[in-house]
Amino acid sequence: MFTKPYEAMLEEFQCALMELSRNGQEQLQWLGSCVELGFEYMKRLKKYFLRNAPACVEDEMLFFKTIKPKFKAQLLFHQSVLELEGRRPPGLEAQSVYYLGELEKVAHYFSANAAFYDYVRREASHLDEHYYRRGRFEVHLAPHENLVDFDESFNTSHDSKLAQVWSNELLLGYLERRIEKVNNKELGSFQEFFGEEMYTWTENQAAFVECCYGLVSAEAINHGKVVMANFIHYMEKVFHTSVKNFYGTYNDISERANQTLFTDKVKQALMERMNR
Repeated sequence: MFTKPYEAMLEEFQCALMELSRNGQEQLQWLGSCVELGFEYMKRLKKYFLRNAPACVEDEMLFFKTIKPKFKAQLLFHQSVLELEGRRPPGLEAQSVYYLGELEKVAHYFSANAAFYDYVRREASHLDEHYYRRGRFEVHLAPHENLVDFDESFNTSHDSKLAQVWSNELLLGYLERRIEKVNNKELGSFQEFFGEEMYTWTENQAAFVECCYGLVSAEAINHGKVVMANFIHYMEKVFHTSVKNFYGTYNDISERANQTLFTDKVKQALMERMNR
């Protein structure tokens, strides 16, 4: 499979990031090490890709839509946090104002790129030929702004923009939790706190609800003795997401032709992973 070596490299990258969190470095030094590691893996990714060119257009788009942005999003995220924490003012009150200001900047990015963000969130594909193929440039589709001297062999007009979207989603969750901790005067261990921000729900709301109901129905959580509203609220905090009407969503799931769409997807993906 075309993606297999890249997935192995990504797992290695993620493990290396986790190891850095255990080496006892001071906060900014640790973040700097994460950024350096991100650059190193981006270079490795590029080198491998150029030596193993995709055999077809579909593989090329798959790489620039689902593989490269995952690596670059981690690099951009750690760069953003390094810069953000390097400018952090002293004092909890000042920090609360500071983080709120940074939160507004992230929210503004999503607003300014609403069309592309909507495309990503809907998991659309009708513009992939324009977004994720090399040598394509459509000015009316708002390509990434750093295209003047970019390397056409390893970039498309939107793969970096996708990485920025994913990075900002991580940063949004990071800032929300940082504000909560500052206001509650519970800063705790930075490494532990930072690690919590690495996991964000990226499937749709229906999948989230199906997952929660599935765990409770299988008695995987507290032997099934769970108040569903409380459990979903807890899971929303864990994965930095929100569901406007979970019960209505559950009813919609119950009435659709395939009631276990997400569960089936998880099963199939796990079986494929195990049988590689």
